[in-house]
Amino acid sequence: SLIEALPKAIEAGARQQRDRAVGQASLFGAGESEAEPSLPEVEEWNRVDLLAGEKEMLGFYVTGHPLQDFERAIRFFSQVRLSEIGEEFRGRTVRIGGLLSALSTQRTRKGDLMARAQLEDIGGAISVVIFPRAYDNHGPLLRAGEPVFLLGTLQMETERAELVVDDVIPIEQIWERCAKELRIEIGADQADAERLRGLREVLDLNPGRVPVGLKLDLASLGAAELELSGHSVAVSENLVRRLEAVVEGGQVYCVASP
Repeated sequence: SLIEALPKAIEAGARQQRDRAVGQASLFGAGESEAEPSLPEVEEWNRVDLLAGEKEMLGFYVTGHPLQDFERAIRFFSQVRLSEIGEEFRGRTVRIGGLLSALSTQRTRKGDLMARAQLEDIGGAISVVIFPRAYDNHGPLLRAGEPVFLLGTLQMETERAELVVDDVIPIEQIWERCAKELRIEIGADQADAERLRGLREVLDLNPGRVPVGLKLDLASLGAAELELSGHSVAVSENLVRRLEAVVEGGQVYCVASP
């Protein structure tokens, strides 16, 4: 509401300044100012716009982070967190999930297009460079403010890391491309008939190609690992969230392919 009212407020202030400059008094008496305008009733910004405004105005997020909705995908499929990158990663090819920002393009001496950007996760940021060959193949997938996975080689210069990008994977495709197995771990005391039935119902509603493994913690007796051969699934953030709600204190995670 405040942002929506701002243009009218600026206009009213400018009008009062002009009136004072020419000595024009209010029709209701000298020294009496215009009534404060009422705020319009408008809908709250959606979460994406709100967070973008916080970042633009303050340089950081206040009420959340754009990657919170993709936290599981980044946890399962990122091979390193940006805050963990050090000299030991020099020359390694890694897959990293994050948010693209500060995206810009430029021409090489040969006239080919390339791009530079920042990749941010919740704990850090890294400079990325997309040379012409990779840009030709993946340029349309590069959009500032969009979550994405980048596959590339880490270079270290004067202790500053840079990722040279070879491949770009939209975050909604990472599950299909990189999930090798879905794992469910629960304690034997949790494996009652009702909970197992709930797991089966969720799995049956999401058929796909990714195999499912179930690990039962038998306390002092060790653990039993079962392959649920009849329950291959199409994995997604939503599926993992629903399974977590069923197993409660257990764990649900994806094993990532290299």
